[in-house]
Amino acid sequence: MKLIIDEDTTVFLINSYIKDTDYTKEKNLKKLIKKLNKKYKTNLYGFIDTTIYIDKTYGVIINMKKTKNYFDYFNKDIDISINVIEKNFWYKVENPTIKNIKKICKKDGFLYIKPKDTSSIELAKLIEQSEIIYNESWR
Repeated sequence: MKLIIDEDTTVFLINSYIKDTDYTKEKNLKKLIKKLNKKYKTNLYGFIDTTIYIDKTYGVIINMKKTKNYFDYFNKDIDISINVIEKNFWYKVENPTIKNIKKICKKDGFLYIKPKDTSSIELAKLIEQSEIIYNESWR
């Protein structure tokens, strides 16, 4: 699991970490948020606008944005809106080292690739060498 906290909180969960947990279900997502609050002190309470990006090869990326409310939630309650987007992620690399590549695009001196039939070891190497593009803001 990788966690980035800035204006939003983004959680990266690879398939081997997820196992059979369906994070599109509200109870599983709330359990994850409570775990993040306890372990990383993220203070995700109140109404949270959540977008879940799902890639069959990589796993799940969950972007959570705490919204401003006119009223306070008591006892650290959590209310969630969930938006699910299923797609294949792009990987931004300079020199890809994996063999099975489904698509390649070139922009600004970088290659944007989509792997196919990638082993977990090859995927781990790709993740280390690249930036995962899950919202396609680079286009």
